[in-house]
Amino acid sequence: MNPYLSRTSNLSLAACSYVLAAASVRKPLLSYCVPSRRRSGSTLLGAALFTLSDPGVTAAASESAAFPSLQRWSFSMTPAMLAIGIGMLIAVIFGLTLLFVMIGRQLRTSQSQHQSLFEQNPDMMFSVNTEGVILNTNFSVLQTIGYSKSSSVGRSFFPIVEHRDRELFHSFFQKSVEGNSCEFVIRLLHADGSVRDVFIRTVPMADEGIAQGVYIIGRDITETKANRETFERLSRTHSLILDSINEGVYGIDAKGGTVFWNAAAERMTGFSRSEVATLSIHQLFHHTKPDGTSYPEEDCPIMRSIRDETPVHIHDELLWRKDGTSFPAEYHVFPMRYENMQLGAVLTFIDITERKRTEELMLTSEKLSVAGQLAAGIAHEIRNPLTAIKGFLQLMNSGVAKKSYMDVIFSEMDRIELIINELLILAKPQPSKREEKPISPLLNHVITLLESQANIHNIQLVKEYEEPGPLILCDENQLKQVFINMIKNSIESMTDGGSITIRIKTQKPSGFSVEIEDQGCGIPRDRLSRIGEPFYSTKEKGTGLGLMVSKKIVEDHGGSLDISSEVHVGTRIEVSFPGSGLSGQPKEPDALV
Repeated sequence: MNPYLSRTSNLSLAACSYVLAAASVRKPLLSYCVPSRRRSGSTLLGAALFTLSDPGVTAAASESAAFPSLQRWSFSMTPAMLAIGIGMLIAVIFGLTLLFVMIGRQLRTSQSQHQSLFEQNPDMMFSVNTEGVILNTNFSVLQTIGYSKSSSVGRSFFPIVEHRDRELFHSFFQKSVEGNSCEFVIRLLHADGSVRDVFIRTVPMADEGIAQGVYIIGRDITETKANRETFERLSRTHSLILDSINEGVYGIDAKGGTVFWNAAAERMTGFSRSEVATLSIHQLFHHTKPDGTSYPEEDCPIMRSIRDETPVHIHDELLWRKDGTSFPAEYHVFPMRYENMQLGAVLTFIDITERKRTEELMLTSEKLSVAGQLAAGIAHEIRNPLTAIKGFLQLMNSGVAKKSYMDVIFSEMDRIELIINELLILAKPQPSKREEKPISPLLNHVITLLESQANIHNIQLVKEYEEPGPLILCDENQLKQVFINMIKNSIESMTDGGSITIRIKTQKPSGFSVEIEDQGCGIPRDRLSRIGEPFYSTKEKGTGLGLMVSKKIVEDHGGSLDISSEVHVGTRIEVSFPGSGLSGQPKEPDALV
């Protein structure tokens, strides 16, 4: 054999062996897939091949010379080709070995990831066989229901299920064994004997279509379920409370959707909850004014309150029912906010039909009461002109007739007519009609009615205001009743005579106030705060309704009432109004005796 070729083949085989050995120990190439112990084995294999390569090639050459019959194959069995063939075989073996190593590493990685997912999952994880025997558990099982891996593996899962739910669990378990995933809620027994509500998901465990068992994944929902039950109970209680009150309650969210609509609201308006959900509150029952004209949504106090996030309180306004009828209502709108975020608004309203009817009856009753109390003073006032008329008529009957007698008679008759008309207007129920009137003539009429009663008690009525004074949009008869009540109360408080001053003060921008100041006995401070309450009076036989009705009339006219008093000094009542303008020229104060 040619020594050069032999040495070449030896070097080639040695080179292949060295490459294999070097590749086995070179960290950057195989450290990602071959463990250290296998790298050392590969190194030994490479060294062995390197050591045995030269004797192997020599033996092959000798064998070829010893058997002449093989000489004809020598052209293809040269040492170089043998070395190349062995190198290729070793490369194939190395490639297959590397492939198997990589597949094994991937399998181990997948298994490690699966194990990590199983062990580190925050939900409870059980793997059980088809008989329900626990094969493995994770740490969450110990944390949630108190069973360690050592105490649970090898035992049946069924005793952990609370006895009332075992039949249900068994049916779902069998479905999962047959290849179906299931989700349900059951109760599991804690190691300490308590019961936990658990949401369960069962996943089939199969190998090539053959059932191997079931994965049971559980999440403790005891607290969640308790919170949900508490919320539902509070919600039911909340609904019962809302439905038990007589006020209509309408809740809307920030987008205008209906949150709640209680039974009283449905009863008063006739609209059901489903109907309310599809319409805006203005379109629902606040769309038309009392005169029948359309109510623009931009002028609606309810919508303005929701838009501007400001509370609104309306004492008296019409709301409309589903059948097209209307009813007077008082309502409040309260915007809802939480941490500077608008949540919506709550509208509460009540039908005040009965209240208005009662107020009208009280107003009429109070009018009649005032008329009756004024009768004595008015009788005295009427008797004086009647006496004069009678005397002049007797003179005329006796033949003494002068034109001046007739003038006196007509003047006294006009005075009697004025007093009687004022009394009839006060006592007769009148439909409410508001017109723009000057305040001074109205006060003059009241003073005309009361001056005779004041004279009886030696009281002087002093006027300090302009003629005709500021204008006010009002129901004239109602305001007359207010001032009659107040001046009459002042007269009754002054048992030793004195003066009552009636003055008008202008206020900015166009309002004004009427002050009535007396020199009576005054009201103690501890009783002043209760003035205006029904059936509470400082007078021995008073009912307290007069001032209450007066206050209501003033508020209906957009005004306010303020009372200040000092015992043994007197009382000052100030009635403020939002006037509509001023008219007339100043006039010097005068006095009526």
